[in-house]
Amino acid sequence: GLTPQEASALGAMVAARARTTSFAGRDLAGIDLRGADLRGIDFTGTYLELARLDGADLRGAKCAGVVLTGAVLSGSRFDGADLTGANLNQSVAQRASFDGAALAEAKLSGADFSFASLRRADLRDVSAFSSILHQADCTGSRWERTMLSEPDFTQARLGEARLQGVGWIKPRLGGCEAQASDWTDARLAEPAAPHLRLDAACLDGALFAGGDMDRLCAAGAHARGATWMETGLNAANFNGALLDDARFAGAALQGAEFVRATAAQADFAGSDLEGADFSQAQLMHAQLRAARLPGASASQAQLRASDLDGAMLDRCDLSDADTRHTLIALPHDGTLR
Repeated sequence: GLTPQEASALGAMVAARARTTSFAGRDLAGIDLRGADLRGIDFTGTYLELARLDGADLRGAKCAGVVLTGAVLSGSRFDGADLTGANLNQSVAQRASFDGAALAEAKLSGADFSFASLRRADLRDVSAFSSILHQADCTGSRWERTMLSEPDFTQARLGEARLQGVGWIKPRLGGCEAQASDWTDARLAEPAAPHLRLDAACLDGALFAGGDMDRLCAAGAHARGATWMETGLNAANFNGALLDDARFAGAALQGAEFVRATAAQADFAGSDLEGADFSQAQLMHAQLRAARLPGASASQAQLRASDLDGAMLDRCDLSDADTRHTLIALPHDGTLR
């Protein structure tokens, strides 16, 4: 490896020639380019393992296929840069800026983007393990078809982000703000996502398997055909959401709110809805068989042709609800619970 003096001298030479020389494919491992002005430089396929680029300006740089494993990028600027297929595994990019950068098919395993800005960045088809994006600003970014294992998006901003078809395993999304984002056909296994904000988001066909999504806010969301499979959704807010054909079977929904939601043919069979509020909700042909509804409210709800066979309805408010053709049968022990 380079000595500190050699790394600094090599960095000074590269910085001096950044505007006139292509460094594509060069081996510059360990180089020191801290604070350098490298706008528009050509690092296509360049080997920059363990390089120091903290505070450097690489706006508009050509970095497709660059190798930045273990590099320090904190505070650097890659706005508008082309990092398609780049290898940033184990890199440190805290508070760096990648606004509008192309990062499609990049490798980000173990990379730390805490507090970084990735507004409108393109991260389609990225695969990574244990990436950290804590409090990162990813507003308007693209994540379609990404395959991420245990990513950390706690308190990150994903508003208006495009996440169609993502496959994420054990993502950490606690406190993440993802209003008006698009998760169509997304697959999230065991998400740790308390207080996740999905107001007005598109969740059509999405699958959330297990995990903790207590106090989720999905008010006004479009979630037709979405599935929450045995997911913790206590005190969740689905007010005004479109939930036709959604599936909540076995979910924990104590104190959840569905006021004025539309949930025709939704499946709540066996779910825990104690204290839930379905006031003025549209629940035609909904499946509520064996659900727990003690203390719940369905005042003025549309329950026509729904199935509440064996549901626990003690203290459940059905005042002014439309229950025509609704199946409400006593449990097997013959008591109204």
